[in-house]
Amino acid sequence: MSKHTEMIAQKFGRWTVLELTKVGTSGAYFLCRCSCGVERSVSGYNLRHGFSRSCGCLAREEASLRVRENPILGACNKTHGMKRTPEYAAWRGMKARCYNPNSDNYPYYGGRGITVCQQWRNNFEEFYRDLGPRPEGYSLERKDVNGDYTTDNVVWADSSTQCNNRTVSRRITYGERTLTLAQWARETCISRSTISNRIKYGWSVADALTIPRPVHSGVSK
Repeated sequence: MSKHTEMIAQKFGRWTVLELTKVGTSGAYFLCRCSCGVERSVSGYNLRHGFSRSCGCLAREEASLRVRENPILGACNKTHGMKRTPEYAAWRGMKARCYNPNSDNYPYYGGRGITVCQQWRNNFEEFYRDLGPRPEGYSLERKDVNGDYTTDNVVWADSSTQCNNRTVSRRITYGERTLTLAQWARETCISRSTISNRIKYGWSVADALTIPRPVHSGVSK
């Protein structure tokens, strides 16, 4: 029995796993039924690590409890009651990085063409329903650092996982050697961004690492 089929019929929070729906580069997905009756495809990674515990009904109950305990919060936000939460801050930060040119991080996200899926862009509730509560000390992480913010590419991750997944830590094999992007940049004297962009736009690894950048000299008058 594979590790995927072993999850069938298991319970994770309010989810009960019904069947395996997809296995791909982004991991396995399972059709799950929430205790309230809602059925949805959920990432196995999010199930195993407790990042998704329900269809969203649990989050709404927790938000409602926070509002009852703090009426001022409820008066400030009558929709989902979570505007003061770290999950809401992460959602807003994600959108700012992708769509606000005044954001310090925009050049590395929106400036590179990174976008937020339509399901999340204007709907915090969907974002929270898919990812679940943010574990203490975790933040948003794209498993493919060149991919968009989508349901199958984003998880909550700790700092060590993010460090290993940063663009500068990407490992590239050329010949018989495998080095990080930063190491290849130091060795070839070609910047990390140039190597990364060359590969992103279809250059072979050999060309990306061996063709020097053109030197533009000024013309004296």
